[in-house]
Amino acid sequence: MLVQPKKKISAPHSLRDPVVPGRLLPSGQWGINRAAALLTFPDDGLQVVIPVWANKAVGDTAKLLLNGREVDGRPIIDEAELKQPTLLWVAPRHLQTGSYELTYEIK
Repeated sequence: MLVQPKKKISAPHSLRDPVVPGRLLPSGQWGINRAAALLTFPDDGLQVVIPVWANKAVGDTAKLLLNGREVDGRPIIDEAELKQPTLLWVAPRHLQTGSYELTYEIK
């Protein structure tokens, strides 16, 4: 199960929640199933979509963190990426049964 972000920041430059396709459980909690984590993209793992952020610029780097540890990241290298979400991945080896905090940062 994924843990929802701990704190929402109301600021013009705050980041939106990452999108994990099919993440919501009937209870409203975030969760992922085995297929999403291991079978849909067996070589890449769990797909995470980072929404476009304010002032996205060439040279920014998006880093995906699982329990505070970087598991994926990529720089923005082309202007064509500025109006598109950024795709990052949690490799299958990082996902076992249990709870995780999934966050990201932009630098």
